[in-house]
Amino acid sequence: MSLTLNGASGAVYSPDILTVSKIVEADQSVISSTALVTVPQFTMPIGINQRVLLRYVIQFSAGATGDLKYFVDAPASPTSFRQASLSVDPAGAVAGGAILTSESNTASVVSASAGGGLLFLNVVIANGATAGDVIFQFAQNSSEAVNTTIRAGSYLEYRYF
Repeated sequence: MSLTLNGASGAVYSPDILTVSKIVEADQSVISSTALVTVPQFTMPIGINQRVLLRYVIQFSAGATGDLKYFVDAPASPTSFRQASLSVDPAGAVAGGAILTSESNTASVVSASAGGGLLFLNVVIANGATAGDVIFQFAQNSSEAVNTTIRAGSYLEYRYF
């Protein structure tokens, strides 16, 4: 159990859990394309001045050239946006990305090997004056005629606070 201060509203009770709420039910793939596409199960609403903590666990597969490019987008002009990543690429290399402080940046998991990988993302958003949706998009980092796929069973946990 935790108590958080929420602006003028004072202390707000929140259980110390994230709600498993969005699960990818079927593989979603892109091929020969660097154009970002939305993963529908990872779309969630965020209100004006609302804060949210998101944790993505994403299983993916990619070719040796295509790799994985991804993007978490929030409504225009959030007050604060922080994104940290940890990935295991198809070759088994572990990488931690720099903290992204703007929702206008894409990031990638790049490997010289083809196969499956895992991506962990933690995102904290303090929204501004524009309500809308937080969306997750992906594509190939380099166009390749081999599928880049977000696998079924990938999921998003989140908590408003």
